[in-house]
Amino acid sequence: MRALMEFLFKVLLVLFLTSGALLVFGQILGILLQKGDMIIASTNLFKNPTLVLSAFFSLVGFSLNYIPEKKDTSFSDHPSASAGESLK
Repeated sequence: MRALMEFLFKVLLVLFLTSGALLVFGQILGILLQKGDMIIASTNLFKNPTLVLSAFFSLVGFSLNYIPEKKDTSFSDHPSASAGESLK
């Protein structure tokens, strides 16, 4: 389950950043070309998808804090019995 959520997190992150960048670059291009219609069109086209993607991205990121990670069984916090005996 965690692997699926991490994959979804990465996909939503890329989509959110892409749509946000398209929104901003469309507005910047409209400013540079002095076309107010382009600024408004960029806002109308990319604002809602960017907001929706940011909400889903945030929810998935928040929920990842509550999904436990798999324990790595190859490493233990406690020293083995043989390591403790060698210290004596």
